[in-house]
Amino acid sequence: MKRFRGIESFTKKCCIITGIAATALYFFLREPIIRLFISDEDVVAYGVEMLVAYMLSGPVIGILFVNMNCMQSVGHAFPATVLSVLRQGILLIPLLYLLRALFGLDGVILGQSVTDYIAVILSIFLWRKIRAGLQPAGQKEETGANQETGSR
Repeated sequence: MKRFRGIESFTKKCCIITGIAATALYFFLREPIIRLFISDEDVVAYGVEMLVAYMLSGPVIGILFVNMNCMQSVGHAFPATVLSVLRQGILLIPLLYLLRALFGLDGVILGQSVTDYIAVILSIFLWRKIRAGLQPAGQKEETGANQETGSR
């Protein structure tokens, strides 16, 4: 379990560093990136705004994916699947309507990032709960049969 936690910690640090670097790259090169695909000034302006909003969760989104992969690797695929469905539908769609009602187009543009942060926070709580219930390697739960033979 110690090795697993070490790998988990290292992977999360790499994801955060990579996320920050990618976010910075997209932030500083946002307009040239959008102009690779379109030249209309109005569309470029919206595209720049949308790219910046989408990348707000860039530094932390990797934590969600690491947590989901950790859950799957220890036999808890269902919570990981729930998180994925929450992020891409159950949370996102109603949140888009709510944010649109509150903030108009800006709210819609921020919707994915807000959903990502909610999913990251939920994944942290879920993974901590699952991880706390894991048995360290080599330590098995005592069953009735083991307890009987152990008492002789």
